[in-house]
Amino acid sequence: MKDITVYHWKTPEEGKAQYPKFVKDFQSTLKAMRIVVEPGGIERFLGDAPGPRPRDAADRAEWIHKCDQYQKKKDKIEDYCTTALGVLEKSFDYGTTPWNIVDKAASKPANVIDRDWTYRRRIEACWQALKNEYQPSTSVDLRQLKDQINKLDDSGPGGFETFQSEFHRLHAEIMATGVADAVTERELNGIVRDGIKNPFIWINVAYNLYKDNDNAPWRATFAAVSTALTSFRQKGFDPYAEAKSGPTLNVNTITANVANTAPAKTSHPNKKRSGNFHRDGSGKFSKQAKTTPTFTPNHADTSSNVNTNFNPPSTPSTPGESPNRCTRCWQPNSHSYKICSEVKCSCGHTLNPGQVICLNYDNHPPTMRFLRKMPRFMETALQALKKTRMPTTRKMPTPDPSRRNRNDSSRKVSVMTAQSSEEIHSAPSGESLDQWD
Repeated sequence: MKDITVYHWKTPEEGKAQYPKFVKDFQSTLKAMRIVVEPGGIERFLGDAPGPRPRDAADRAEWIHKCDQYQKKKDKIEDYCTTALGVLEKSFDYGTTPWNIVDKAASKPANVIDRDWTYRRRIEACWQALKNEYQPSTSVDLRQLKDQINKLDDSGPGGFETFQSEFHRLHAEIMATGVADAVTERELNGIVRDGIKNPFIWINVAYNLYKDNDNAPWRATFAAVSTALTSFRQKGFDPYAEAKSGPTLNVNTITANVANTAPAKTSHPNKKRSGNFHRDGSGKFSKQAKTTPTFTPNHADTSSNVNTNFNPPSTPSTPGESPNRCTRCWQPNSHSYKICSEVKCSCGHTLNPGQVICLNYDNHPPTMRFLRKMPRFMETALQALKKTRMPTTRKMPTPDPSRRNRNDSSRKVSVMTAQSSEEIHSAPSGESLDQWD
């Protein structure tokens, strides 16, 4: 048995906050013996009792065998309960309130004889006493849990994965309160919808889910974002890289999105070549097999597919200038936009975390621009960024009282961001970057 986690609950509020984690830790420590504290666990293990002694002597042998097997199971349950009670007593410091609750509940009531006070009855009494004291169940507890789940979003440490994990944890705790209609599906849908703060994910994934249905199911959102993230990361791009403690990719292996400014012999810019091409270390292109992005049908628009085979920026005008530029900050170095931590572009314009292209790109000098067309996903992000930053006199639609009010100021511009994405998505597609030599 692994080490027992010891809890120190000085106040009831602290115990209620940690109670769900305590239950998970306790069950994990017990392993197969966890059935003694799981609802219906013991009954499932024991199965049906043999019943009364049969009158027919021919049936008694089988009945006796069943009684023997049933008693062996009861003895095993008693052993399980003995171990579980010992683990429970060691889960709290001696003399603390939860320890005293367990100690008191384990004491034999005066109206029960010794042989009937089994370890099964003891662990059940102790477990119920802790549950009554610490499991969130009141309206105050529910309000605190709902306040926590409403504050969740994907902008904190851990990005989308932490957001999704915490959502499931708090949802389970809310349901465990037993309060009828503790949280509705519409509320949960709105929480997940408003929790998607990452601009790239909102433009390329979430918008496609919510443009026609502001109450799209939260499970569908989680599934769509998870699928898209897998696809993006397989291509070497992590939209939540800023939310992690450090770069998750080896910088020495990242070359596709580091803009190579070395002069390249190119044919007419409007000429297309079939197939998918990749520039090798010598500057030559070699043909490689095409890959098909794995997007769900809800966001299969090709404009949201990330292509990391970037065309290089323009040739440096100064002899000896570094041949590599980051396509986020456009500084002459070898890092990529995926791990770029610069706060300003080379042009002096401010860069925000998660921003993949400078807002002032259109005014960049020739040495800080792509030789040919900007990558499609960067173009989408730039156009959306322009929409959110430019003043507008457009009359906003009248709010629908039935729709959930979005509190975060950044969500107020999400409609304009999504509209710009839709305009770009519906525009005639330009030449594919991976078809140029």
